[in-house]
Amino acid sequence: MKIAICEDQAVQMDLLNSKITNLANEKGINILIDNFSSAESFLFQWSDYNKYDIIFLDIKLSKMSGIELSNIIREKNKTMDIVFVTGFFKYALHGYKVGALQYLMKPVKKLDLQFCLDKTLNRISDKCETSMIILDTSKHIIKLDYNEIHYCIMFSPYIDIHTNSEKITLRKKISEMEEILPNEYFVRCHRSYIVNLKYIKSITKSNVVLESGFKIPISRGKYKEINDAFITYIT
Repeated sequence: MKIAICEDQAVQMDLLNSKITNLANEKGINILIDNFSSAESFLFQWSDYNKYDIIFLDIKLSKMSGIELSNIIREKNKTMDIVFVTGFFKYALHGYKVGALQYLMKPVKKLDLQFCLDKTLNRISDKCETSMIILDTSKHIIKLDYNEIHYCIMFSPYIDIHTNSEKITLRKKISEMEEILPNEYFVRCHRSYIVNLKYIKSITKSNVVLESGFKIPISRGKYKEINDAFITYIT
């Protein structure tokens, strides 16, 4: 489980780290915690919008508030669990607006933390069971979460699958890859490309622009189909 903590008080950050680590050790959960002392530092390093499973977010940060940061997070990621950690109950209502998992009062109680970690762990497990595909390469079989795929490109008779962390090369027709990937999330925008709607930043008449800045060509006559699919996905 990948965890972010955004807290501008060092003492509170250390306490939360310690409690989460102790709980994870007790339950045998593998975790990775990244600490941020401001909303700005989190945004500066948050280039992979799917990096974290859960963020523990203090509302009263020094410059940009936790509330402002939570709004930005929700624009980029609809599923990351947001847990507000604060000493001010009056902000609790905002948690409903961004679909926060929980609102924890300082000092954070062990049982409350355990509830949050269990909920996130269950969500991750459910997601993995429903979004995994099996890919057969010439050397081995790969189990891959299709949410990690940014796009596929064909160099006949091979296909390169570009993911969050690697490039996977298969000997496969692009039409076969189309059948494997769910059409509500993936669209074939060109005879040589399949793109994940999740990673599209914008669409022009001739290109799909990914969040990374990479441009993928759109075949003539495909613009409306791609644009409609993208609008359906984000609404």
